[in-house]
Amino acid sequence: MPKPNDQNPSQEQNWARRLERGRLGSSLSGGLNLPGPGATAAASTFDSGAMKSAGSSYRPMPDSKAGDAAAAVREGPSSIETARAAAKIASGVGIGKMAADEASKVAQNFANEGVMGTAKSLWGIANKYGPWLLLFTAYSVLCEDPFFTVPCCLLLCWIWVTGAHWLKIKWLRTFNAFEWLGLIVLSMLYLAVLILILLLIGLVVGVIGEAASS
Repeated sequence: MPKPNDQNPSQEQNWARRLERGRLGSSLSGGLNLPGPGATAAASTFDSGAMKSAGSSYRPMPDSKAGDAAAAVREGPSSIETARAAAKIASGVGIGKMAADEASKVAQNFANEGVMGTAKSLWGIANKYGPWLLLFTAYSVLCEDPFFTVPCCLLLCWIWVTGAHWLKIKWLRTFNAFEWLGLIVLSMLYLAVLILILLLIGLVVGVIGEAASS
């Protein structure tokens, strides 16, 4: 900006050009128009029109409660919860408390929703504790009944895994990392025990055959 006492014509021309350029740029970009009565009315009209046009194309967002419930069913208990339950089952401590808690939930659902609530609650319990029960049963009778109970339990677990993880069936919960580890280790252990039992049976049959032939 030139000083007031500066009378240099070239500086005055440069200052005038800069001022004109500034005015031109302000007019092109909309400027800093202060809102008056007319501007306020125009803005109000524009806002109401925009609201109407937006309302015509507005669609409410779907309720996420159903999606959250489906996600909760598929996720199931975490690995930490599974490890804690396995420790309780293995030690025999806390099983009665777990059963009492689930029984109280069933009774509450029966009081609130009747038979349908009871059925939903029972299915929730089976869906939550089903893999634990199958794995624990297979582990408990691994050496006692390796030809019927153990393969049936493991087969049901693998069918469950196939439906929940690979076929994406929504009403079956998925296995967590601890349950996956338990299923894989127990399956390998079952194969090892089964092979060992078959080898022992073959050895005994061979010894008996040799003794009979001699």
